[in-house]
Amino acid sequence: MTKPDLMGLLRDECAAHGQTAVAKMLGYSPAAISQVLNDKYKGDTGAILTRVEEVFGGAFVKCHELGEIPLSACAEHKRREPQTDSFYARMYRACRNCPQNNKGGK
Repeated sequence: MTKPDLMGLLRDECAAHGQTAVAKMLGYSPAAISQVLNDKYKGDTGAILTRVEEVFGGAFVKCHELGEIPLSACAEHKRREPQTDSFYARMYRACRNCPQNNKGGK
């Protein structure tokens, strides 16, 4: 999605669910969401819009471990800290080496 599309999606979700609820779903403060909507955010607007796409965009990606999964699930797996549970340990290793992960290989 393009930046204007994501801004429109953010506006639509805020109208439907309320700015505070959307901020919580995205993991940002309501103030940050307000500033993005009003084009006054001093931080990385791109990071917030990426999160909007992950949470509300409805896109699917090809996961080398799980097959086709929602982008939101992919985002959760790549943000998860390493754990001892065999499934999450496997996913941690897979996500770190995935070409879709901006931090892949690090």
